[in-house]
Amino acid sequence: MRPGEKKIGIVTSDLDSYKSSLIIYNQDLKRQRQKSLKSFGHAGLGFNCYRQPISDGHFFLEANGIFGLYSIEDFISIDMEKETAAAYPVSTKMGLLGVAANQDYAYSLTNVNAESVIAQHSRRDKQETYIARFKVYIELLAASERYVFAGATDSFQDEKYCHIHVLDAKSLQLLRIIDLTEYGLIYGNNYLLTADSLYIPLVAKRREDEEMPFDNNKVVKISLADFSYSVIELACRMPGQMEKRKDSLFVLHEYEEEGSGPNHLTVYNETTGKQTIYILGDVYWLDFAISGDELYLLGIDEAAGGYFCFHRYAITDDAKLTLEKKQIVPIYGYVAGMYVYEKEEAAE
Repeated sequence: MRPGEKKIGIVTSDLDSYKSSLIIYNQDLKRQRQKSLKSFGHAGLGFNCYRQPISDGHFFLEANGIFGLYSIEDFISIDMEKETAAAYPVSTKMGLLGVAANQDYAYSLTNVNAESVIAQHSRRDKQETYIARFKVYIELLAASERYVFAGATDSFQDEKYCHIHVLDAKSLQLLRIIDLTEYGLIYGNNYLLTADSLYIPLVAKRREDEEMPFDNNKVVKISLADFSYSVIELACRMPGQMEKRKDSLFVLHEYEEEGSGPNHLTVYNETTGKQTIYILGDVYWLDFAISGDELYLLGIDEAAGGYFCFHRYAITDDAKLTLEKKQIVPIYGYVAGMYVYEKEEAAE
């Protein structure tokens, strides 16, 4: 690759066979090659996470095994430049709810015998170095260089709660608990972690007078400097995957519900509070990524007979989107995750 050149990696997987693959596209959305991940014996890659973590040039995916069995030996990381994969053994042998990583460690999350287990793995030799156990149900796992964030929630108890446990990234010792219960509950391993903030979408607490009383349009932004937080209220419901570019938060929405759907994308300017909602074709968008001034979207095109499609949009300085290119892509199974890798300029 030349400096400045981009490539897009799409990981596909299956729930009833070991047919996981890495497919590489160039920035013009042309398919370049496909590499089998069958040698790792994985099924159900990336099944429980909205967004797979990236750290130090590596793309991490949790594994869940053949559907219904959920017996696994490890999870994997993919070197985005070399397109090679490495395995991280897990002692629980259970399907994972999530993985996270920083430069020194990778972390895995599972639930065993009514306990949530976070295992720490050395990035150097891939082995487990420490295990922390929690008597609460942890649904979200994220890691910065200094902290691990474990989001615990329970919507089935009379006293519902939503707590973010902040752990030391090296020792996994509990540093503090951030109580977000008044704003809603965590749903799935869904978050965005930037250099200075953690963004988490929440589902509002249940109102007893309605059958499905979810006020689902809030995103909580937590500062990594002092753990203060603010609440972003979106005009569109069901916030899903998120990306950040300059002052703008890009939010892909989920499901058809009261004016929002899987083809809706909100651009929220954090400085001005302005929200721009894009309806991006008759497509059920599954994943997206931003690299520089380009936004890449992968989804299912209903108008094209339900085939997977790939779109590239140009992003202007004021965060306006212009469709540049689109392509129907052949994919077997489901999309476990997507990343965009750009080769950096060599240091002088």
